Amino acid sequence: MGIAAYVVILAIMATFLYFTRLQMVAALGDEIDARTTLFAQIDLITQIATLVIQVLVSGHLMKRLGVPITLALLPVTALLGFVGLALAGSLAALIVFESAFRAVQRGIMRPARETLFTVVSAEEKYKAKAFIDTFVYRAGDVAGAQLEGALGRLGMGLAAVASVAVPMAIVWAALALWLGRTQQRIAASDRSRHTNTAAPSPQTINKGSPT
Repeated sequence: MGIAAYVVILAIMATFLYFTRLQMVAALGDEIDARTTLFAQIDLITQIATLVIQVLVSGHLMKRLGVPITLALLPVTALLGFVGLALAGSLAALIVFESAFRAVQRGIMRPARETLFTVVSAEEKYKAKAFIDTFVYRAGDVAGAQLEGALGRLGMGLAAVASVAVPMAIVWAALALWLGRTQQRIAASDRSRHTNTAAPSPQTINKGSPT
């Protein structure tokens, strides 16, 4: 349920960002070349950043910072991004924010989220992942679209989106820390149990030793 909540907030944030991009691109007018250039810039920066992060950064972050902090990096990226976008309101800020969000999502958050499933049984893992990655994620998409539409009707623009996205990102980061620490606690408990099970008891050692 915690992972599902994490994914719902992820989907809502991604939907907020998607509609924000649509609105800012629509403000460019009907110039197709300008829109195509913007999308190409975002995709190019995202792909390069994702590749660099996956090859050089992800493994070191997981080892040094642990799962809780690594999972919280995407919520922090969303928080800073929406604040910066509300303050600047420029296409440059949008390009940086969306590229960073998607790169961190694919290069850092995804491996960290997969780690959460390493402490559950295979049956729980595959049933839960299929449900979360389909129904739960799409439900988050719908919730995000409905919420963004309601904010748009208020006529407040980026300020309204940021006023909802920032508190949600704080809750998201807290949830990420809790999920990571829970995973670490369960993993440590499993290692301790396996160690105790594998270690021979003193009675067995004494019984097997020569007199």
